[in-house]
Amino acid sequence: MRAFIAIDLDPAIKATLADFIRRLRKINDRDVSWSGPEGLHLTLKFLGEISEAKAAEVRRAVASITAPAGRFPLVLKGTGVFPSNSKFIRVLWAGIFEQPTLMNLHREIDFAMGRLSFITESHPFHPHLTLGRVRTALRLHDVLDEMDRHKYSDFGQMTAAKVTLFESRLQPTGAVYRIVEEFPLA
Repeated sequence: MRAFIAIDLDPAIKATLADFIRRLRKINDRDVSWSGPEGLHLTLKFLGEISEAKAAEVRRAVASITAPAGRFPLVLKGTGVFPSNSKFIRVLWAGIFEQPTLMNLHREIDFAMGRLSFITESHPFHPHLTLGRVRTALRLHDVLDEMDRHKYSDFGQMTAAKVTLFESRLQPTGAVYRIVEEFPLA
């Protein structure tokens, strides 16, 4: 299975972001592959293709991390692009405040997955939600102007109460996500 570990979003936040994406899509629907509401989640660790045996190891490791961890606030604010200082933009995103508990949770999951032979992150973790993936940056000027107008916009807040192991099935129409298991943040 193709898997990743993430924090799923509250429906109200997904609705707010979906509305924003609809506005961006009206500006340019040709050059960006826009995320649907079901694809809006905060990825903590992408695992790639894993076996059922490896999934069981991942479950045990994530459960051991989340069981003692507490709930914490997620504050969604601002927009931006990756890479940030390039004319070859690949990702349009909404930001998430780098709250210490979130950053620690990511670090612990990355470390635990490294012990399970997954590649650890070489770049700093910048929590974000992918709004769209750029196909070609030739005609993005109007979209980037709109993104810039929202670089300090508030998209809501929620309490992160669980971490989810997702399966991602790639389809011609985009990825389909299935919850494998949820791990409560005590």
